[in-house]
Amino acid sequence: MPDKEGIFISGVCVRGARHIQADEPCQDAWQSEDLTDGSIVVVVADGLSSAPHAQEGAMIVVSEVCRTFMSADPARFSGLEDLIRFSAEKARQEVLTAATKARVHPSSFASTLIITHYNGKTLTVGHIGDGLVAGTHADLSFIISPPGQSEYANETACLTQADWETQFRVVRCPHADACIITTDGCQGAVSIKKGTEYKPYEPFVTPLITFTRKKRESGEDPSSDIKKLLISPRMQDLSGDDKTLIILLGSGRMPGKK
Repeated sequence: MPDKEGIFISGVCVRGARHIQADEPCQDAWQSEDLTDGSIVVVVADGLSSAPHAQEGAMIVVSEVCRTFMSADPARFSGLEDLIRFSAEKARQEVLTAATKARVHPSSFASTLIITHYNGKTLTVGHIGDGLVAGTHADLSFIISPPGQSEYANETACLTQADWETQFRVVRCPHADACIITTDGCQGAVSIKKGTEYKPYEPFVTPLITFTRKKRESGEDPSSDIKKLLISPRMQDLSGDDKTLIILLGSGRMPGKK
């Protein structure tokens, strides 16, 4: 629960009902790193249920993206978007290497990917597949990066597919005082779909952000409360998928500024 340079993070990942019933491991993975400039990168991956090595694939992806950010020389890149795309490519190469060693098709390690960079005010998101990122600013809530579109139900784009670069999108949100990052197991709670457009589900988003702020102000870690929410019958009935929910709070000032 780091609260360095004004940025607060709390996140939880739990198994969905389907994997509990099948006695299978959670196939979501996430990791965050504090960067030297006071910003933070949060990486989330959801291993596809059809992939035999889904859990391993998701873990490889989040680890490699974080490793790339931590070791990156900013002078090598034209900007943050360039670094985000490069880190996704590096993660993909690690997955392809793992598939080659295991002598299986890369799709056996398939996963989605959400890379979120936050400096306390500006959010930049790299995203392929389902899951979403929602944000708030003042009294407004909005979807920053919605689930990717797919031709068929229960199908999503993934990092291992040949045309992944055409599916990978980078979105910048210049003003956000908080955000919620989720895999598809939670996206039905965080958002509602109207036609082809996703909107924040206010009865869920606003109370969750408010609750997290209160916990932050009192110096408490809300992660145990978030876990109770995710494993509740209501959330498990909403989706049988694994559930990852991460909340980022900014301070209303640039990192490092007093």
